[in-house]
Amino acid sequence: MKKQIAVLAVLATPLASAMEMKMPTVYGKINKAYVNVDQEQNVAKTRNDKSNAGIVEVLNSVSRVGVKGSESVDGGITASYKLELGLDSTNDSVALRNAEVSLKHSYGTLLIGQTYNPFSVVGLGADPMASNIAGHQGADMAQYVAQASSLKTNLGTQGIGFTYRGRVDGATYTTPELMGFTYTISQDKDGKNERETNTENHTEHLLSYKRAISGLDLNLYAGMGSWSQTGTKDNKEMLYGLGLTKNAFKFNAALSSSETKNVGNTFSYEIERTFVAASYSMDKHNIALTYQTREDKNFDNTKDSKYKTTQMAVGYKHQCTKNIDLNLTYAKLEIENETTGATSDDKKNNGNDATLIAAGIQLKF
Repeated sequence: MKKQIAVLAVLATPLASAMEMKMPTVYGKINKAYVNVDQEQNVAKTRNDKSNAGIVEVLNSVSRVGVKGSESVDGGITASYKLELGLDSTNDSVALRNAEVSLKHSYGTLLIGQTYNPFSVVGLGADPMASNIAGHQGADMAQYVAQASSLKTNLGTQGIGFTYRGRVDGATYTTPELMGFTYTISQDKDGKNERETNTENHTEHLLSYKRAISGLDLNLYAGMGSWSQTGTKDNKEMLYGLGLTKNAFKFNAALSSSETKNVGNTFSYEIERTFVAASYSMDKHNIALTYQTREDKNFDNTKDSKYKTTQMAVGYKHQCTKNIDLNLTYAKLEIENETTGATSDDKKNNGNDATLIAAGIQLKF
C-alpha cells in the first residue's frame, strides 16, 4: 500500500513542476460499514437466508487516497489535476479511480482522462446515499443480495435508479453558463480500446438549467446518450430530472430509459429507471429518504422476459467532526420476476426480497 501511495506522489510531482504548480494536496477517505442481510433467498436459491457480512468496504464508494492540485497558467486558463487510487479491502484490490486533467477558460471547461461521465455526475449529485450501501450504483446490493447480479447488465452499465458507468477514459467539454444554461458533451470507450473484441463508443449530451427563485434553487436537466458496441445495433439512453434546494431541504427526481438491440434480434433490451430522493439537514444531523426502481424488459436476450427491481431506503448521518461522520442505513430491495407465462417456481427462484441494515463510519482527510 505504501508503494502505491508513493507512486501517486512520484507521478504528481513532475506534472506539478512542468505546469509550475504548487505541491499537490494529499487527500483520502476511509469508508467502512457493519452490514446485516436478511433475504428470502441466498445464492443457493434456498429460502429465508440471514447473514452477517461483518465489517466491510462500502463498494458504492470505496476507501481511497489521492493527490490533486491546480494553478493558473498563461492565457487565462486554470489547470487542475487529480490522481486517485481506490482501496477495496473487501475484494483485496487496489485500482486507479481517477487520472484526470481539467483546463478551465472563459470559453468553457475541457476535462480529459479517467473520470466520471456526465450522467454519473448527475446521479452522484442527486443521490444523498451515494456513499453508503443504499446508493443508486447498486454495487453493494449486487454483492450481498441473490439475483441482484441483474443490476450489472450486458449493456456494460450498472445502477438502479440511475445509470452508473463509474470512471472511464474520455474527454468532456462543458460550456460557460449562459442565462442559467450549460451544455456538456462527452465521448469515451467505456474503458475499452480498439484492440479489444467488444469495442464500445459512448457519447453523452447533457443540458442543464439552474436558477434561484425566491430562495429556492432550481436545477433542471435533460440528457441523451448513444453508444455503439460490437454485436449490437445503435443504442440510446434518455435522462430527465430536477433538483430543488430550499435552505436545509433537498429534493431530487429523475426518469431515464435505455434501449439496445443485438444484431439478429427483432426485439430490443430495454431498461426504465425512476429515482426520487429527499433529505434534510439540521446542525450535525442529516436524514435522507430514497425510492428507486429499475425495470428490465427482454433481459438476457430472452423475449418477453421482465424483471423489476425496487429499492427503498432511509439513512441517518451524524457529523461528529469536520472529517468524521457516523451513519445508519436501512434499505429494502425487492426483485420481481414479472415475465409473462413464468411459472411460480420461476418467479420464486428468480426473485428476492431483502432487507439490509448497516452502521458505518466515514473518515476523510
